[in-house]
Amino acid sequence: MVADVGELSTVDPKDAVTRRWIAPEAVLCLADNEFLRGTEWALPDDAFASRTHVLGAEVRAFVLAVLAPRPGVLVWDVLAGSGAVGVECARLGAAVVAVEPDPVQCVRIIANASAHGVDVRVEEAELDTTSLPRPEAVFVGRGSLPEVKACAAVNARRVVVAVERVDEIVPARDALQAAGYEVEGVQLTASRLLESGFGAAAPVTILWGTKK
Repeated sequence: MVADVGELSTVDPKDAVTRRWIAPEAVLCLADNEFLRGTEWALPDDAFASRTHVLGAEVRAFVLAVLAPRPGVLVWDVLAGSGAVGVECARLGAAVVAVEPDPVQCVRIIANASAHGVDVRVEEAELDTTSLPRPEAVFVGRGSLPEVKACAAVNARRVVVAVERVDEIVPARDALQAAGYEVEGVQLTASRLLESGFGAAAPVTILWGTKK
């Protein structure tokens, strides 16, 4: 059976708050956001202001695929740095909390979010999982074991960790497994084409744990 929706009308957003709605009325909110129109993702590295370097676009593309950000999902970007991953998640419709203790980097996160027209909640502090809303997915931007353990204990659907040091791989994997995650991993390197050939790139290991 198909319900008769009757006559459709539009309401200016500023009037919607004060309007008296009479049940049963269906309200459809359409936002002119990029993620509703389709958007590029894994933006070029220079799309983000950064102190040193951001996680390369090729690696970021894989991280985003594993995190699966979308409308209705809350993502934590922990040890967020310049916030590139969090900003990309927000561009794809997710709600994002970026946790970063460095105040200079927090300024960069805010600037990067503003430059790309998205909202990212910035927590300028060490990670305190008890003060944050529970996420569905978590990205830990550096393979710091205390943060990995804390995020694993939150019981999110998925925890993704970027590891640059070889000695951090096994401890991070073990921390996720100890928290009941099924852990997978891949080491990624992408050498970009230059005028003189391909440029060397340091490998990055991505670990992710999934709760079944």
